[in-house]
Amino acid sequence: MRARRPLVMLCMGLAVLGGAAGRVWAQAPAAGAAAGKVSTLIGQATVTRAPVATPAALKLADDVFVRDRLATAERSLLKVALGPRAVVTVRELSTLIITEQSGRSAVGIESGKLSFGLLPPAGGPGAGPGQLYEIRTPNAVAAVRGTILIVETRRLPGPAPDGGPPFHSELSLLDGGPVDVFTGTSGRGVLQTRQVLSVIGNTIGAIRLLTPAARAAAMAGLTVPRPIGPIPPAARGTITSQQQQAAAQDAKDAQDAASLGGGSDGKLTDLPDSVNKQVPILPQVQPRRCSGSYC
Repeated sequence: MRARRPLVMLCMGLAVLGGAAGRVWAQAPAAGAAAGKVSTLIGQATVTRAPVATPAALKLADDVFVRDRLATAERSLLKVALGPRAVVTVRELSTLIITEQSGRSAVGIESGKLSFGLLPPAGGPGAGPGQLYEIRTPNAVAAVRGTILIVETRRLPGPAPDGGPPFHSELSLLDGGPVDVFTGTSGRGVLQTRQVLSVIGNTIGAIRLLTPAARAAAMAGLTVPRPIGPIPPAARGTITSQQQQAAAQDAKDAQDAASLGGGSDGKLTDLPDSVNKQVPILPQVQPRRCSGSYC
């Protein structure tokens, strides 16, 4: 009996380890079950995937799975292709969760800003109802189909006035629609093309027109900068000629301005617009990396 006791204990230990390993493999995503793929990555982003609690670096062309938590670093931008029709663009310092609710594809944003683009079903609007996606914030849900929607959410500095979740979500519909917006208290709003609304706590605000200025503000941080590459040799002569012509024009403008007179401080007044030209400050641009047909 004494000789058999270690064997029994070893079998029990293997059974425990086998059960734990089975639970780990059950939580890991199955092969081929990816919900999407990273199509563009500028800067840095991480993914947290159960059962591992430590974030890992996200790379271009990586697969993403349901329940993945994606986070972008400062001065970073991430694009994820979800299936053949949907693309999610995530701004810097944003947190995105790939979820699924009642069989529907869903995307959750904990904080920051995202742009969700969904192509209409093949064959046009009359081809069928198309796939429905849900964009979830801590205090609102938007149901989208064949549209381009920008969602930004942030935590309020204090409690919400209506006692709801302490978040402010802004939803801007650039194209397509309609988009149904819901809250936890059965509040409902319907966005049409080029409209925007705010949700504070559980309260849906008045629907407003998406003006060009509001559209530009909504798009801020979500556009991929064009790469700046070396100048082709064939174009260098043209650029040099243009620079020489611009310098000659500046000299002529300066002579014309001198005939108009100037102030005692040396600053010219009533000058042609070309004299007051300023060189634009170009932002620092990191190379754009694309994969496949997604860019």
